[in-house]
Amino acid sequence: TAADAEFHPGFDEYGRGRLECLPQTREKLLKDIFDWFDSSASLQQHIYWLQGKAGTGKSTIARTVISRMVKKNRIVANFFFKRGESDRARLKRFFTTLTTQLVRKLPSLAKAVQDALESEPSLLEQDPRFQFKKLLQEPLQEQKLNNSKAIVVVIDALDECDSKEDLVTLIQQLSQSILLTDANKCSSGQMIVKYFLTSRLDNHIQSAFKNVPEKKCEKRELEKATSDTTRQDIERYLQFRMETIDGLLDTPPGKEPWSNPSDVKNLQELTQRAHPLFEFAAAACRFIDQTEIPGGPRVLLRDILQFNIYGDLDGVYLPILNRRFCNLKDPYRSQAKVEFQRVIGSVISLADAVTVKCLARLVGQPELAVRNELRLFESVLVVPTEQDNQSHVRLFHESFRDFLAGPDANEEFKIDSRKAHALLASRCHQLLCGSLRQNICNLKTPGAHVSDVTDETIQSCLSPEVQYACKFWVYHLKMSKASISDGDHWYTFLVSHFLHWLEALSLLQRASESVPQPTNGAQARAFLEDAHRFILAFRQIIDTAPLQLYSSALTFAPTGSIVRQTFGNCRAKWITRTPNSEPQWSLCLQTLEGHSNRVACVAFSPQGILASGGHDGMVLVWDPSSGNCLQSFHIDKSQYCSVESIIFSKAGKIACRTAEWIVVWDPNQAVCLQEAHLRRRTTPLNFSQTKISISFADEQKLLFTDTMQGEILVWDLEQDSVERVKHSLKNPIVLASDGQQAAFANGVEVNMLDMNYEDNYMHSPKVLKEDDIYVAWAACFSRDNRYFASTLTNSRIKIWDAASTACLQLLHGREDQFYSLEFSPDNKLLATGDFGGNIFIWDWKEGVRLQTLTGHHRAVDSLAFSPDGAWLASASGDGTAKIWDATIDSVEGENTISFDNKAFAMAMDGRRLATISFTGSISQWWDDFGSKRIEQAFEVKCFKVAISSNGSILAIGLLETSGVQIWDVNTGNNLLTLDRPFLGYFSMALSADGERLITGFLDGGVEVWKCRTGQLLKEVQHRHLTPYEYHFDKSIMVAISSDGEHVAWDPDGVWIMRHAEKLLWLPPEYRLYDAAVSGSNIAIGRKAGRPFVI
Repeated sequence: TAADAEFHPGFDEYGRGRLECLPQTREKLLKDIFDWFDSSASLQQHIYWLQGKAGTGKSTIARTVISRMVKKNRIVANFFFKRGESDRARLKRFFTTLTTQLVRKLPSLAKAVQDALESEPSLLEQDPRFQFKKLLQEPLQEQKLNNSKAIVVVIDALDECDSKEDLVTLIQQLSQSILLTDANKCSSGQMIVKYFLTSRLDNHIQSAFKNVPEKKCEKRELEKATSDTTRQDIERYLQFRMETIDGLLDTPPGKEPWSNPSDVKNLQELTQRAHPLFEFAAAACRFIDQTEIPGGPRVLLRDILQFNIYGDLDGVYLPILNRRFCNLKDPYRSQAKVEFQRVIGSVISLADAVTVKCLARLVGQPELAVRNELRLFESVLVVPTEQDNQSHVRLFHESFRDFLAGPDANEEFKIDSRKAHALLASRCHQLLCGSLRQNICNLKTPGAHVSDVTDETIQSCLSPEVQYACKFWVYHLKMSKASISDGDHWYTFLVSHFLHWLEALSLLQRASESVPQPTNGAQARAFLEDAHRFILAFRQIIDTAPLQLYSSALTFAPTGSIVRQTFGNCRAKWITRTPNSEPQWSLCLQTLEGHSNRVACVAFSPQGILASGGHDGMVLVWDPSSGNCLQSFHIDKSQYCSVESIIFSKAGKIACRTAEWIVVWDPNQAVCLQEAHLRRRTTPLNFSQTKISISFADEQKLLFTDTMQGEILVWDLEQDSVERVKHSLKNPIVLASDGQQAAFANGVEVNMLDMNYEDNYMHSPKVLKEDDIYVAWAACFSRDNRYFASTLTNSRIKIWDAASTACLQLLHGREDQFYSLEFSPDNKLLATGDFGGNIFIWDWKEGVRLQTLTGHHRAVDSLAFSPDGAWLASASGDGTAKIWDATIDSVEGENTISFDNKAFAMAMDGRRLATISFTGSISQWWDDFGSKRIEQAFEVKCFKVAISSNGSILAIGLLETSGVQIWDVNTGNNLLTLDRPFLGYFSMALSADGERLITGFLDGGVEVWKCRTGQLLKEVQHRHLTPYEYHFDKSIMVAISSDGEHVAWDPDGVWIMRHAEKLLWLPPEYRLYDAAVSGSNIAIGRKAGRPFVI
C-alpha cells in the first residue's frame, strides 16, 4: 500500500489540531454532498467532483466527509494524493491501498481478493486498470450486501498525481459504475460504490474528465457553491483559532474575548486577506502561534497585516520568509540563506517524504542543525517532535512548493531546483558508495526469494537514507540536468556497485524501475546500453531472487557483456565452470513468459502495446519496453477456448477469436465490451491460424472468416448482429488488417477480393497464378495493402503487387516450411517464421536474407512488427512470446545454427556429451565441455542415446524398430545393430568401458548385452523403474550419477536445485529438458541449443 495515503478520522497526523471543518462551517455544501451520497434519483451518477483553487479547503472538506460518514457507520475508503511522496503521487499503489482498506472494513471481500491474487500472482505489479477490475470491481460485484447504502470512496487532490497518463487511467476506471450482479442485487440497479473527488481547476484535470458523461458525474466548483458563506466561515475559523493562541488577544481584565475593538479589527483585516483561501487562514494561525520565532504572536500578526495582499497565499508566505531573515546582516544573512537553500530546498525537492534524521543524513548536516532550521518553518511544514522517530517531514500545502520553486516563484526566496537536486544526487552517491555491498542482507541461499526476506532484516541492513538513495538517485540526477560521463564519480559508482544497487532495489521491490541515464562519453554510453540489456534479460529473476544476479545473471550473460566482464569477480564462488555463452547479446530483447500452453498469436496496438493469445485461453497485454504484464483475461467459453487470432482497432480495442467465440475487449478500462458465439467451429485449416482471420473494418465493424464454410462474415458491434458478406469461397481465406482486402486459395491460384465493392466475388476477383503445386501455410497483406505475400512448397515465398497482380519476388528458405509472415510498417522488410522455430528477416525487394533469429524451439505461429518497426514480436508453440530488435541494417555475417534436442547423455565428467536432434535423424558429439561439435547423420529415426563414461562408445535407441545401434565415437563406425525388438523399453546405459549395454523395460525387466558381439549376458527382473526419481511431493526431478552425486530441477526446468534448495535460475534460452551429473560437473541438455556443462 501507499504509506500515509489513508486518512484516519480522529487521528491528527500533523499534530496541529483540527483537520476537519469547524462546526457550523461549510454546512450547506456538506449537506449537499451527504444528500447526494444517499440519493437514488440517478442510478448512473456515481461521481461527485469538487473543484477549487489551491488553498480553498478541499482537503479539509474531504476529511470531514470521511469522518462523518464513518460516524454514520458507512463503509469508507480513501486515498489522499500528495506530490513529492512517491507512491502517493502515482497510481501504482492506488487500487491496492483502497482494497486493503475495504477488506479491513468488509471482511467478506477477503476471499474474493485472495482468489484474485492466487489466480494472478503478478497482479500487484500489473496495470492499474486490471487491478481495478480484479481487486475492486469483480470482488465487490460478488458481494451480498444487506445495506442498501453505497460504499463511499474519497479521493483527494487528483491534481497532485504526478503522471498525466495515470490521471487519465484513473478517471477512466472511476467512470465505470460498479453495480451488483443480478444474483446479488437487493434492488434493481443497486450502486455499490460512489466516489467523492477533489482537485484544482487545472486544465489537465479538465481534459481527463472530458470523456466522462454528465449523467455519471456531479460537478461542483467550490467557490461558486460556497460564495455566500465562505467569508463568514473563514472568519468563524479565525475567531476560533485566534482565541486559542496565548498572548494574541488584548482582552481587558474581566472582559470576554473580542471585547477589545482592536482585536475585532485584526480579525476582520485578516479575514479580508485570507478570503477565499482557508489555507491562508490556517497557515497564518500556525505562523502566529509559533513560539520558536521571537517577537510573540502580536508581532507576527502585524507581519502579515503589513502586506496588502488579498486572496493570495503569497500574503502569508512572504511574512514567514521575511521573519526567517529579519535582523540578520552579512555574513550571517548569507549563511542563513545557504542553510535555507540546503534544508528547505531539499524538503521541497524530495521524491518521497522522510524523517528528520533521514533528511539530515541526506543533506549531510547534523540532525540538530536541520531540526532547528525546520522549526522556523513549522507554519508551512509538518515537523515531527524529537521523540517521534517514525513520522515524516511534509509540506502542509502544495502551494508552498509552488511559491519557492514554481514558475512564478518570489525571486528573493526562490529555490534553485537544479542545485537542490544536484545536492541530493551528490549525497545519494556518497551514501551508496559507503553502504552497498554484495549480499547486503546476508541471505543464506542463492535462490532466496525476496518475499522471504523480512522487513526487519531489510531495515537493519539498508538504512532509510540508503533506501531513499537507491530509489531516487536517478531521479535527482535527471532533475539536476546532469549526465554520466566517462570517468566521473557516477561512472565509477556504476562500474563498482551496479549489481549491488540492483540487489538492493530487488530487496526493496523496485528493481523493475531502474533505468539508465543520458550520458556523455563512449564508455559510459556503452556500459549503460549493456546494463539496459542486462536488466531486460534477467528482469524476471532480479525482481524475485536478488542473489541470482551473482550466479545466474553473471553466468548466462554473453561473454562480451560489459557488465559480466566488469563484475566477473562477483560471480558465485561455487560456480567453477561457466557454459559457452554467446559472445554478444542476441537480437532477442525479451522472452515473455506467462502462458501455460502454445502461444498462437501476437499483435501490437497503434499505441505500441503488445497482446498475446494462447491455447490456454489467455490473452496477456504487455508493456514491450519493460516486459511487464499489464493485464490478462481468460476466455473460458467452451472446450474450444484456444485463442487463435488477435487484433487491435485503431482506438486500441482488442478483438480475439477462438474456434467458437469472438470477444472484444477494452484494455483501457479492462472490460469485456462484447461477445459473439459463432454457433459452430470455424477454425482455419491451412493458412496460419493467427490474426489473418479477423480484422477491424472500422471501430463498429469486425470482419472474420469461417474457413470451414468458405465465408467472410461481418459483426456489426453497434447492432450486435452478424451477417455473411462473402460466401462460396475456397479454403483458406486471409483478411487484410484493415478489412479492406481478402484473399483465398484455389488450387494453384490465389483469388483477391476488394471488400470495398458490393458483391465483388461476382465480378471476377484478381488472380495470382502459380505454376507449381500451391500450399499456403501462411499469407499476409502489407499494412497499406500494396503487397501480398504467400508461402509455396519447398520453403519458398512469393510476393505480389496486389494492384497489378505482378509477381515481384521469389524467396527461398531452408528445409522447414514457413508458418507465419509479416511485412514491416514501411514495407522494406518481410519477417518469416518456420516450423523449426527460426525467424528470418528479409530485404525482400533485393531478395536478401538479412538475419536469422533463433531462440524458439517450436513452430513460430505469429509475427508482428511494432508501429515504428523497431521491434518484432513472435509467438511460438514453445509457450513463449519474444521481442526482437528489428532495426537491422546489414546482412548477417555467418549462418546461425539452430539446435533442437530431445535426447542427451554425458561422459568423461562432462568433457564429452551426446545429443539426438528433435527429428531423431542427427546425433551430435560435443567435446571440450560442449564447445566442439561433431555431427553424425542417421538413416533411421532415434529417440534414446547413451554414452560410456570413457566417451568411446555411443548407443542409439531406434524409434521405429525399438532396436539399438552401437557406435564407436572415435572412428564414427557402426559396430553393431541389435535387431531384437525391445518392446516397451524406456532406458539404456553403457558400462564405463563401453563393453556392456544395459536396457530397462517398463515391466521391470533388465537385460545386459555385450556391445561388440550382441551376446545377451544376463536377464533379471527388477521392480518397476521410472526415468526419474521423484520426491514425495513430485515437484522435483533428480538425475543420479554412478558415484551417488545428484542434481535436481523443477518440472519446468527453470531451477537447478540441491535437495529442495534453489541454486541456479536458468534463463528461457538455457532451460533444460535433461541433466546428468558427474563429480562437481552438471551437464545440461537444453530444449533448444547446444548442451553445456557447469
